[in-house]
Amino acid sequence: MSNKNLALAFLLMGMVANFQGHCNDLPRFSEPIPNVTVPVGRDIEFPCIVENLGNYRAAWLKIESKAILSIHQNLITRNYRISLSHSDNKNFVLHLKNVQKSDVGSYMCQLNTVPMMSQVGHLDVLFPPEISLKSSIADELVREGSNVTFSCLAKGYPTPKVTWRREDNRPILIQTSDGTTQYMDTYEGEHLGLVSINREHSGAYLCIAVNGVPPSVSKRLMLYVEYSPAITVPNGYLGAELKTTAVLTCLVDSFPSPRIYWVKGNGTGLNSGRKYDIKVSPAEEKKIEGILRIHNLQKMDLGVYKCLAKNLVGIAVAEIYLYELQPKTTTTKATTSEYFSLIVTAPEGGRNNISDDDDDSTAIATKLGTLEDSSIGEYYPLYEDASNIQKEANTRINSHGQSSVSNGWRGSQLGSPMYFFILSFLLTTTSEVIT
Repeated sequence: MSNKNLALAFLLMGMVANFQGHCNDLPRFSEPIPNVTVPVGRDIEFPCIVENLGNYRAAWLKIESKAILSIHQNLITRNYRISLSHSDNKNFVLHLKNVQKSDVGSYMCQLNTVPMMSQVGHLDVLFPPEISLKSSIADELVREGSNVTFSCLAKGYPTPKVTWRREDNRPILIQTSDGTTQYMDTYEGEHLGLVSINREHSGAYLCIAVNGVPPSVSKRLMLYVEYSPAITVPNGYLGAELKTTAVLTCLVDSFPSPRIYWVKGNGTGLNSGRKYDIKVSPAEEKKIEGILRIHNLQKMDLGVYKCLAKNLVGIAVAEIYLYELQPKTTTTKATTSEYFSLIVTAPEGGRNNISDDDDDSTAIATKLGTLEDSSIGEYYPLYEDASNIQKEANTRINSHGQSSVSNGWRGSQLGSPMYFFILSFLLTTTSEVIT
């Protein structure tokens, strides 16, 4: 039977009840039907309590769809989640299990009196946030300097609040309406606009939708920023001894990953083999390390080397100057002056890195003598303390009775031959100490 026929039959039953003499003793509702608000999936009930119902009938209807759910003690709807309980011709309770979005609306308990009597209770169903995948933009790949807008459209009841943050908790770099840039920990709104993208923008962004109904939901969106390589050289001036292996390195920051090439100063490209060993290894995020090993270093291998990095956006070049580092054993010369100045042979170029202990300029001059300047930036001199050499020489002279103070007569007696003997002894002794 259709809803229209059911409604007509229900009305006729009321007219019959009135005709039977109950018009002066009409029924009444003993309490109002409550409004109910619950999260989706819960069970709810609407009570309809009627006093003095007599021969009248109570029915449940859903107003929006005009569907008759029950008449008196009979359940009409075929919705398996809806049921009816009744007792004493007074209590008529409508039960809804596992409420869904489709259950939202107004529910009427109606009596077939003339005129009709009714009460209404409203059902609100709370829905947790849901991010629409069709309306939310996917991952983005953009070139540095471009603009991009991420959209994250969420629905639910109540209306969700959408918040953006970076997955690594770094601040979001946003350009404000006045053209200035501003770092923000979070940003609220369905649309996140990023202007003049640079490499700092790249990474994962989280769109989080919250409306107070658990669970909150999030979507992860990736922003990939293409940019030209940037090269960092840990040591632009590198010294190495001949016949050893020199190791040159360069660190490249780039996306997408670049190809790395090594070139000798005259433009000759280098390849891995017996002389050269070229490798690439991952370093920090989006960075790789280029390594060039030069085996059995010779004079001809010294000079400028170039690290080249190239990707589809651009190319970058950095130079490393490889110079000869002298062995750490150095020959010095001594004189017969009052103190002994030591001449140190430094590798070509560079300024000496003097120890922090050598604060006294006189001591430094005593130790080093003369130094050679150049543009390389650092070298490693070797020196000995001249004061120790002088002290030991004087001790040996005194032990042989050659002091001019206590044994001056011997000098006058021995004359020139003894003078040359002493000078010869001093030079020999000093040379032994230095060597």
